Amino acid sequence: MHHLHRQRPQPHRKTPDPAQGYILLPVVMAICLIASVAYYLNLQTGLHVHMAAGVAIGERARYAAEAGLNHMTWLLQQANCGGYTDLKDVPFGDAHYSVTVTDESGNPLTAGSPVVLTATATIPDGGTRTLVRRDVKIYGPGTTVTDFLPSKDTRIVAMAPATNYGNNLYLTTNGKSTASERTLLEFDLSPIPPASVIDAATLNMYLYFWSGKNDNVKAYKLTSDWTEGNGASSGATWNYRDMNGMLPWTTAGGDFDTATLGSYSIKSTGWYSMDLTGQVQNWIDGTSPNQGIILASPIAADNHLNYYHSRENTFFANLRPKLTVTYFGRTECP
Repeated sequence: MHHLHRQRPQPHRKTPDPAQGYILLPVVMAICLIASVAYYLNLQTGLHVHMAAGVAIGERARYAAEAGLNHMTWLLQQANCGGYTDLKDVPFGDAHYSVTVTDESGNPLTAGSPVVLTATATIPDGGTRTLVRRDVKIYGPGTTVTDFLPSKDTRIVAMAPATNYGNNLYLTTNGKSTASERTLLEFDLSPIPPASVIDAATLNMYLYFWSGKNDNVKAYKLTSDWTEGNGASSGATWNYRDMNGMLPWTTAGGDFDTATLGSYSIKSTGWYSMDLTGQVQNWIDGTSPNQGIILASPIAADNHLNYYHSRENTFFANLRPKLTVTYFGRTECP
């Protein structure tokens, strides 16, 4: 792969600390635990006044046991998938609770997910209550690296403004003013959890034929949805984002933000890459809709035609476009 100049886009906001994006579940559990304490204290006072003694004892024990379940769940979500230990005789107001962590067969667990939690609470009046919470999924931080193939791709050609090339085995870029060609790419990133922090996102394109002239290919964020099409007069063309639906681009040649997301400089055939980390983070955060990117060469007087394999070209499956994303997110413990 060519190690060439890359433009690293500046995120619209400070890149978050990875830990900050993944404390939601432990915080929720902590809130539940605090709420249980407050409710229990209210209950302890109110039930003595308004309820029969037997019912009050049962309710106090039940809420103490629920507090134990919330306490253990909160601890496990911070354990990084290992080192689980049971809780024994934890004070809770005038009550105590104990909680065990097991599998479905009742065997003790010290790691992994899901788990079964069993909480037993006792109160001074002699009342006890046991509650079981099954299929509790435990999550821990983890880094994942995934190669995404385009979910759709096509090329659009100025000299054939009403022709779709969605089923072609190749993609192109060309900056020649009278014969411009551009490539549209979109990647389905739904497998990435919404709160993930993107450590790196790199677009990789394999150039298998070129005009022999140095070129600088840039990526821009598309601002309109488009249809890949299957050739002929369906899908995206130079004039239309969906020819079949007769939906034109606002501007012929594609609707895109003019801010450069990334670029690479062509000097021979082979792999080329550009950094799209900032834009992928924006897509994951939901701060901009994922409508893909457009690759284009600067307008020039002469020919700068470049050919890449498309996602349809299974003959060269390992040379198709791909977006390699490294992200940090909470994943279920193995």
